Amino acid sequence: MTIARITAALGLLFVMLLGGVATATAATPAAAATVPARAAAGKAAPHDSVEYVKVLAWHDDEVRERCPSTACRLAGVLTPGTLANGYCWTLGDSVTVNGVINYVWVRISPDDSKPLWVSAAYLVGDKYGNLPADDECPNVS
Repeated sequence: MTIARITAALGLLFVMLLGGVATATAATPAAAATVPARAAAGKAAPHDSVEYVKVLAWHDDEVRERCPSTACRLAGVLTPGTLANGYCWTLGDSVTVNGVINYVWVRISPDDSKPLWVSAAYLVGDKYGNLPADDECPNVS
């Protein structure tokens, strides 16, 4: 990671802490902070809710189209410090970061015709990228 990225990530974390929207913890990079709990979205989420959780990438996180797998088409990359809307999570391909294996993928698009997925391994927070444990996506194929 370059010094510029580290500086940007630390600056973002500092701003979030001052704004009261995050709390720091002394754990792995994926648990370095938490992001805001819930916010209202403009349209229904995949699980018939209008709620989402802001998820924060701490490392480059590949966005995959249609399924939670590294074999699915690459749609882009969330760069460190990028916030996205997390609607629900599901189990998919394993991703290993710093010796920790994570099978959880977070859906970051509400559009059922073109779902977008990122590995929670590269999101700040717990193994679900800070989504509630009961926000599992229904009927993921």
